[in-house]
Amino acid sequence: QAKVAEWDVLAIEAGIIFHSILIGVTLGVATGSGFVALLIAIVFHQTFEGLALGSRLSLLVWRGAGTKLLMATMYVLTTPVGIAIGIGVRETFNGNNSTTLIVIGTLHSVSAGILLYTALVELLSGDFIHNQQMQRASLLRAIAAVTAVTIGAAAMSVLAKWA
Repeated sequence: QAKVAEWDVLAIEAGIIFHSILIGVTLGVATGSGFVALLIAIVFHQTFEGLALGSRLSLLVWRGAGTKLLMATMYVLTTPVGIAIGIGVRETFNGNNSTTLIVIGTLHSVSAGILLYTALVELLSGDFIHNQQMQRASLLRAIAAVTAVTIGAAAMSVLAKWA
């Protein structure tokens, strides 16, 4: 089970890192009046994402602190790297070009697919269906867990709509 948990965390980390680079590039090329709203939404989004990833990293029982620190550092650095890439290509970036829109759409679709798969198939099913503690939990605890997941998803949706 520890090995499966490790692969789950590695899969979610890979998806989050890819996603964070894309978010950083988006922020790096952003200009105009929507920049502040985008920045605030991304800060909250990355905070929630970091909390989720950190809670998963803390569950890796047979990995040392060095590995966990490396994985956390990779997460922390990816958005700034994406921002640097975005700033670097800002002058030549044409966000209305059809090729650019297709490439960005494809990259975001791949990122969303990775995150949806790991969230739904690996994490939620592992937490709610295959978890011995949840199988033995009371109805009140199960309702509280589902409510917490729903509130988290709603919060992320509000941030996505706002940005």
